[in-house]
Amino acid sequence: MKKLLVIGDTDIDIFLTIPKIPTWDEGILATGSAFLPGGKGANTAVQLFSLGSPASLLSCIGDDSFGKKSLEWIQKLHMDNRYICVEPGVPTTFCVMLLDPSGEKALIVAPSIHIYPPLEVIDTYKGVLSEFDHVHVIGLQPHEVLSIAMQAKGRGLQLSVDLDSASQGLEASRALIGASDILFMNRQGAYNLFPDKSIRESLVDLYAMGPSQVVCTLGAEGIILYNGTVFVESPGFHIHPIDTTGSGDACIAAYLHGWLNEGMEDERLLAYANAAGALVAMYKGGQGILLDNQVMEQFIQAQHKDTIMDTANIYFEGTSGQKINFYEPYDAYGYFCNLSDHPIVFDGLTWPSVEHCYQAQKHADLAYRERIRHAATCREAIALGRNEASGSYRKDEWMDIRLDVMRQVVLAKFSQHIDLKEKLLATGDAYLSEHTDNDFFWGDGLNGTGKNWLGRIIMEVREQLR
Repeated sequence: MKKLLVIGDTDIDIFLTIPKIPTWDEGILATGSAFLPGGKGANTAVQLFSLGSPASLLSCIGDDSFGKKSLEWIQKLHMDNRYICVEPGVPTTFCVMLLDPSGEKALIVAPSIHIYPPLEVIDTYKGVLSEFDHVHVIGLQPHEVLSIAMQAKGRGLQLSVDLDSASQGLEASRALIGASDILFMNRQGAYNLFPDKSIRESLVDLYAMGPSQVVCTLGAEGIILYNGTVFVESPGFHIHPIDTTGSGDACIAAYLHGWLNEGMEDERLLAYANAAGALVAMYKGGQGILLDNQVMEQFIQAQHKDTIMDTANIYFEGTSGQKINFYEPYDAYGYFCNLSDHPIVFDGLTWPSVEHCYQAQKHADLAYRERIRHAATCREAIALGRNEASGSYRKDEWMDIRLDVMRQVVLAKFSQHIDLKEKLLATGDAYLSEHTDNDFFWGDGLNGTGKNWLGRIIMEVREQLR
């Protein structure tokens, strides 16, 4: 899997749902509000990571409440946050989004001193580029990211650039365009770069400046690619949009994931990217749903059947429709929790709980694993397991193997405890969900936007044990 570094903005999006966009001197009552994580850089990195690409974010936030909320969200996803710079005394950028019933928006940006990491901060991180295979930069302010983009190219890394609406114009963006391998923009961006040309003419001219692929997102109309030989187009999907914020970011994340780490051909790649943008538009916020391949495939198949999707039903496909929530070991279904008091035998050793065993597998050193195995509580085992400074943490491979490790230890639990096996099978085809907003990878995010990988793995084990 190729590792990606996304360089861009992180902010908080404040959503106000209103019956219409007000005119001058008109007062309107909002019918709803929400504070959600956002920023083009963060949206792209989070969705890349969610799809399975090893992705890190280089960004800048303040030490205010918005900055803390942004960082907490990244931490809940278990995503690499080593390159998120927290600047003392600096407010975090935020956006006010006005959403009308169509799902379209008007927005106001309240920028920080730095929407991007300042140049001196970016310079300090140039040394980390060797960890990555691909760098993706948000090019709203081309001069601020040009230096590190050129560093990436000089090290032989692939470079993609998202110009978005290209508000700085062609001359300010020219050097960044020329350095890019893949260039992204939206329809407005193409018009801002070449006001007197069609979309296709603009893509041809941009290709001549250096990129090997030029991609333009077209909102509800889909996406178009020019690769120097042919134009490839994919029409938009038929959906009922809730909010288009972050749809383009999700589209780009899916494109990069499909191209870099799934080896997709052009037509398949564009349909995949389109699906990501459409799915995100059916939720509020650029990270309102965390994408994964299973949901994407189901969505694409349904669209091919000319079905208007209700994404709430995607997660329940193949189930009875009944949903069983679990989280704490003392809850009614607490035996589904990894912290429950059910020892397992794994690799010839007895472990006090699934959580002890799972956390230990994060480390290569057998002595350190033993320390985790003998931890007095699950909470202590978790703290030891998450200690990346232990000297034995399997950082380079853990993200690729963690799901398989979880499958193995969960199977051990339900196959070795007959009473638990019977209870699991007794759930029939119910959908099992780790119900929490503390974890959006293993859990469901409380509102169904999390990936619920623990619940899904337990359901996989249920099928194996039948």
